[in-house]
Amino acid sequence: MTTPAQLNIDQLYPPHLLDEAELDALSGCARVGLSADNAPPQTFRIEEEAAQELVELTWTAPSNAQRRTYPLKKAAEDGAAACAFVALNHAADLAAYARCEEGFHADYFMLPAGQTSRDIEHCTLLEVTGVAAGGRRAVANRLSRRSRRLRRRQKHLRNAAMTCAVGFDSCMIRIKREKAEWTGLTITERLSGSLFAQPKRDGPTILRLCPVYCWRRQRQKNRR
Repeated sequence: MTTPAQLNIDQLYPPHLLDEAELDALSGCARVGLSADNAPPQTFRIEEEAAQELVELTWTAPSNAQRRTYPLKKAAEDGAAACAFVALNHAADLAAYARCEEGFHADYFMLPAGQTSRDIEHCTLLEVTGVAAGGRRAVANRLSRRSRRLRRRQKHLRNAAMTCAVGFDSCMIRIKREKAEWTGLTITERLSGSLFAQPKRDGPTILRLCPVYCWRRQRQKNRR
């Protein structure tokens, strides 16, 4: 029988490249959320489509100060990121590189572990959520809702993306990979919010507009 891999919630840096204080805060939230229903080490199930793997999550008991600082709901939501980081590093060799800006409607940029490239065009977008109680069905429902929201909001980007839902009481981490290649704006083009040219076969160059710009322009026309 294969021994489950051990994933330590306490040690996020390295390989993850966020600020160490931020990683410590996420780890603290995870320890509070995990300790509500479990004791370390705890067997967790990582699921992705039909594939699944059992791993052992280990962590140190949270301090009283951490319990007072992080209510259970916040601990589950923010601590889910720490659980997702260790799971994705183990299952997909990915590491957290940066938080997403608000306009991206996702939580983190992920890079292959060991890379320090600042070219976010090749990052994977991660949307992560935590479920404190409700069992497997609550995790499945949350994953489905967040996945639909991510696909709807990111349909104009080319980056790969994934959604991850962590169930603290059900001891499971569910991962869903979204569309591998988006069509439309790159991250740089979206950040700039400018026009960009797209050549048309046997015809003149067509200027396509940022969707947000088009929406604002249409709203202004409707007001006239």
